[in-house]
Amino acid sequence: MKLKTLVRNMLYALSRINILERTLILYSGADLGFSGNIKYGYEKITKSEYFSQYKVVYLSKDRGKGVYLYSLKGIMYALFTKNFIINVQMPPFVSCKHKNVIQLWHGIPVKCIGKNAENYSSEVIDKIVAEFKEYNYIFTSGDGFTQLIKESFCIEDDSKFICSKNFVQSYLIEMQEKYINKAEIINILYAPTFRTDGIGGWNLLRHHNELIPLLEEINARLTCKYHPSTAAVDRLDDCHDLINVKDDDLAELLLCSDIIITDYSSVIFDAALLKKEIYLYCEDFDMYMKSRGKCAKEVFSGFNVCLDVGQLVEVIRMRKGINAFSRVNSDFHEYVTEGDICQRIVELL
Repeated sequence: MKLKTLVRNMLYALSRINILERTLILYSGADLGFSGNIKYGYEKITKSEYFSQYKVVYLSKDRGKGVYLYSLKGIMYALFTKNFIINVQMPPFVSCKHKNVIQLWHGIPVKCIGKNAENYSSEVIDKIVAEFKEYNYIFTSGDGFTQLIKESFCIEDDSKFICSKNFVQSYLIEMQEKYINKAEIINILYAPTFRTDGIGGWNLLRHHNELIPLLEEINARLTCKYHPSTAAVDRLDDCHDLINVKDDDLAELLLCSDIIITDYSSVIFDAALLKKEIYLYCEDFDMYMKSRGKCAKEVFSGFNVCLDVGQLVEVIRMRKGINAFSRVNSDFHEYVTEGDICQRIVELL
């Protein structure tokens, strides 16, 4: 333990030396792969004239795309680069002090986060909250999101918050008109939130036999996209007549879909931005609210929250979710039309 602490302190000290001042790292502190704000940020930044003077590096926690964090090259980049764009946390051996850190987060949260996250130890929560206070800037797309972050991470400094769309929102807005569904078939996307228990009792596809008649009646197909960190996403027994996608990009799936079914996922907000028809299937609503969903109750007002598959089938049949997005957009997306995100970031750096 003493050796581990010594090495960590040494790396923290080294990370205060910013040799690479014209390098910009995009890094995801969660096991989400090359997706979301990091993916669309990398693609947009590398094509933007605003970043022509920067070397842009995608730093990865896996050995796929980008520079692997725990390779010698990755460690050097992490320690000595000055500028970071992140969507969860910084690399664990890098101090935020003397760095330029922009936090984009990885989706407007419905569940409790920060100091309100009851599924983490107090030690982990204290570390996360302390790190958040050291970020230079946090991008939020609306006042509702800003207040949630301020309360969850005990941030009092309003100057840290930049009211702007993020890279995913920018991409969705740009591509929306190109994904108009001209086919007669209705595309339904089921995208539930992350679960620690794998594919459990909350899973809508346990009732797939009750969904098939609805799909045939309204001429629809159902695509299932589970959170990439949810265990056992490949095991969908007896659901061969439904489409299960694992590696497909969520933003592309949202653009292609007409109806979104989710539960406590930030998918709600991206679907609302696109003015999609939204339904919430929350069979474990009471249990989830007690553990992680205290901040979700206000968000859920105005949506059709279905506690069983019978309710879900009925509200979809009656198409009751068409206008559910309006209140969410007014509270969480006030600033999605604000300026060019690349220009804003360069000015901040």
